[in-house]
Amino acid sequence: MAEPSNLPSQPSDAAPRLPRWVRTVALALVVVLAGGAVWGLVVNAPRLIQALLPGLTEEQVRQTVTTTITAERPDAFLVTGAIDVTATVRQASRQVFLPGVLNLDLGTSSATVRVPGRASYGFDVRTLRPEDVRLGDDGVVEVVVPKLSVHSVEPDLAKMEVETSRGWLRTDASVATVQTAATRSLTAALRNQAEAYVAGEAVQAKTNTARALAAMLRPALVAAGMENPRFRFVVSPSVTVEE
Repeated sequence: MAEPSNLPSQPSDAAPRLPRWVRTVALALVVVLAGGAVWGLVVNAPRLIQALLPGLTEEQVRQTVTTTITAERPDAFLVTGAIDVTATVRQASRQVFLPGVLNLDLGTSSATVRVPGRASYGFDVRTLRPEDVRLGDDGVVEVVVPKLSVHSVEPDLAKMEVETSRGWLRTDASVATVQTAATRSLTAALRNQAEAYVAGEAVQAKTNTARALAAMLRPALVAAGMENPRFRFVVSPSVTVEE
């Protein structure tokens, strides 16, 4: 006769199932966390790539740029271009017969003097701050260029002309007095025209400055370890030049 079995029942290997709502919430959290991680990688990808790739840090770029520009012009002013200008001034003289006695006015003689000249422009390197140089996420070196100004003005007195009743004449010994009197006024007039051009809306002076800086800085950055440097020069609030 078989004896009844007293062995305990075997426990089930299956783990208890979590409630459906718990599983739903957990899955939603996993999706949110994964999405956040992916978004973080996308947003910070340029910085991560820049950190992984060999090259210069922003601080190294700043030091190279500022040192190169400062060393280029120990007199503190960096000339980045030149323009041709022409100034016209009017000189007049009054002739009086027996001044202090009769004071007879014999009339006023005048002459209009015109002279071409050349003005150089650039900026004071002492006004370039380290924070004006930055390395963008795209690897472009951005430089905020200090305000441009006129450095020197040189009138070409050999080409000065004087307007007489016979028209415009080349300067000769007969107008040496007028030439001497007009020189100071002409230089000031040339400088005023050059400053108006450099500070105005003309883009050429700003473009020339950006190109001069790129030509100066590119070899220095390559020597420091940057491959194929690219630049973005902010020459004025309305003008940005990429080289």
